[in-house]
Amino acid sequence: MWCIKNNKILQLFSGGKDSFLSACKLIENNNIVFLITYDNGCSLFSNNVEHGANRLITKYGEEQVKFLGVYNISGVWRNFFLPFFKFYTKIPNILSS
Repeated sequence: MWCIKNNKILQLFSGGKDSFLSACKLIENNNIVFLITYDNGCSLFSNNVEHGANRLITKYGEEQVKFLGVYNISGVWRNFFLPFFKFYTKIPNILSS
């Protein structure tokens, strides 16, 4: 979580129990919570995220909870991970020669 200003919090939100309950706690402590989700392309959870965000908005109101959306970062993930993975798989060959 990142404090934007006084009582405004930016929270990474997966839609799971942990992020849902931590959002509840933050809201109940008089914070305005901005929920954001990054989708790395490895799971099918966007429906859970939207459902959880809508539950929070319904319970606490649009003034206390803002859902910023789900942002796809799968290209960024692949650009970082795949080159690293290719390098890592060559390490045993380097060590054995």
